[in-house]
Parts: sequence; C-alpha cells; structure tokens
Amino acid sequence: GRIRELGVRRRWADRMHAASAADEVGVRGRETTTLTSRDTIIANAKASAASSSTSCSTSSTSTASSTSETGGGTSSSNSSSSKPRNASGRRRDVFVNMIAGGTAGAVSRTCVAPLDRMKILFQTQTDPPKYRGVAHALRVIHAEEGLLGLWRGNFANCFRIIPKTAVQYGSFVFWRPLFDSLMSGEDASNSKATATTKKKAKTSLGKMMSAGMAAGLTAQIATYPLDTIRARLTVDSTGKLDGMMDAFRTVVKDEGLVALYKGIIPTLCGSVPY
Repeated sequence: GRIRELGVRRRWADRMHAASAADEVGVRGRETTTLTSRDTIIANAKASAASSSTSCSTSSTSTASSTSETGGGTSSSNSSSSKPRNASGRRRDVFVNMIAGGTAGAVSRTCVAPLDRMKILFQTQTDPPKYRGVAHALRVIHAEEGLLGLWRGNFANCFRIIPKTAVQYGSFVFWRPLFDSLMSGEDASNSKATATTKKKAKTSLGKMMSAGMAAGLTAQIATYPLDTIRARLTVDSTGKLDGMMDAFRTVVKDEGLVALYKGIIPTLCGSVPY
C-alpha cells in the first residue's frame, strides 16, 4: 500500500511538472510572437520613412536642376505671381481708406456745420452788417430759421465732403506707389553713410508730399461741383433753391455747366500746399 501511494504521488508530480512546462512554453511563444510583430512594424516604419526621404530628396534635386536650367526662371515666376497679390492688397487698401476718409469727413463736418455756415455768412454779408458777432449770429439764425437753421445746407455739405475725403484718402494710397517708382532712382545708393541717409529721408518726404499734392488735386477736381452747390445753398436765405438737385438744375440752366467750376483755378492753387 505504501509503494502504491508513492507511485500515485510521483505520477501526480510528473503531471504537474509537465503542465507547468507546457504553460511556460506557451508564454514564451506568445512573447516571441509579440516581439516579432513589433519588430516587423518598426522595420516597416523605417522602410516607409526611408522611401519618403528618398522621394523628397529626388524632388528637391529635380527642382534645383530645373531652376538652374531655366536660369532664375523660378524667381521670375514667383515675382510675377506675387504681383496680383500686391495689386489685390493695394486695391483693398484704397477701398478701406476711402471708407475711413468718407466716414471721418461726414462726422467732422456735421460737428462744425454751424461754425462753417456762420463763417460763410460773415464773408458774404454787406454793409450795414447783419451779424455783429458769433453769439449775435447764433441768436439771429435761431430766431429766424430755428435750431436746424444752424445746419442749413449740411446735407449738401456732407454730400460733398464724403466723396471728397474718400477720394483724397484713396487716391493718396493710389498715387504714393507711383511716385515711389518714379523717384526710386534718388535713393538707390548706400544707406550707411550719414549724408546718404539724410538724402533718403528728404526723398521720402518728397514722395509723401508729392502723393499728398496729387491726392488733393484729384479730390478737388472730382468734387468741386458739389462745393459750388453747397456754397449756393448756404448763402440762399430766401429759400429760392429747394434742395441740392434743384440748385444743381438751376445753376446749370441759368449759368451753364461751366458755372459749376467757377473759381477752380485759385482753389487748385490753394490745394497744392494744403
């Protein structure tokens, strides 16, 4: 009985040992499979990166050879393709400056419209003077025409000033690059010397003044008829002219189209330094 018991225990121990050995072999097999899969993935990634790098270098080489063969054709193409973008940005700057200038002109002119009307009344009154001062003029205008009388003709004034300031601001952005290109030969020397630096500063100031002069003349010529109508409406205390369109028709009918540009030569001469 004792021998039989020992045999059973030995067979049980052998079975346990065999099962443990099988489990160990399975774990090692799984680990080997995992390591093999990981190595395969890493190898594939390295191969893919190597092929991508090779294609990039090949593309760079072909681009460089194409550039050298064309003799700088790529730079010319880039510069030519950038011109439409510059033109588009320039048109956008002109448009933005026109809106900003027109808005600022309308607001500022409305704020000072009473003073502007009194100035014109003082300039056009005859002896004996009707208005003896600013306070007296305010009282007389308020008594005869009401509070809104201080802003008489302001619609035509704003109708004139909005396009004038819009054209002036927008045309400045338009004229400045043209004067830069026309006067570019004056500042093409070495900028390190002090005398040359001063010369460049003077040239830049000259470009700004020239562009401002051209912008002022452009705006004055474009909107001078509106200035004439505004002046006629301002001094019309009898109410003969019924609004801007009626004033325009009356002036053209009675005095001709040239009457809209009366006094433009002195105005243009004054616009140059202004």
